[in-house]
Amino acid sequence: MKLKSTIIALLLTLSLNITSVIAKSKIEAENLYADEVATLTITDIKKEDKVVIKVGTKKHQKVFHKKRAEYSYNVKLPKQIVKVKVTHYNSKKKIVAQQTYDVAKRTRRVYSGMYVYVTANKRTYHRANCVCLTFVNKIRIMKSAAMKKGYKGCKICKP
Repeated sequence: MKLKSTIIALLLTLSLNITSVIAKSKIEAENLYADEVATLTITDIKKEDKVVIKVGTKKHQKVFHKKRAEYSYNVKLPKQIVKVKVTHYNSKKKIVAQQTYDVAKRTRRVYSGMYVYVTANKRTYHRANCVCLTFVNKIRIMKSAAMKKGYKGCKICKP
């Protein structure tokens, strides 16, 4: 029974030590969108540590010859959706920190039917090229906002 409790205590100590080692180094990422430049930041790098950044099938690696508090790496992401895996190894080739990110497609929210035009004196909204808007001051607003404010769609241009 004593041996079993000693082994459990030893395993807990080992797992706590591993967790504390992993917790010192942090990996953060910004702007993880397809076909853009992402910034990966790795902290608490010691002498002879190695950082491997795998983007899809491409592999980037850097070995550090002196201690650094922080290292930022800019990587151009491909057009297709891939995974980005960042691994920080110590000098003994053991993993200090590891993070995997999914690269997303940036959605373009603006499209031609998103905005409509209203006038100050009528309660209808129109497309930009509607004949009803030729000689009046028009105000550009989002279609959803116009609908919430009680504007009705024009019967001529049918936005």
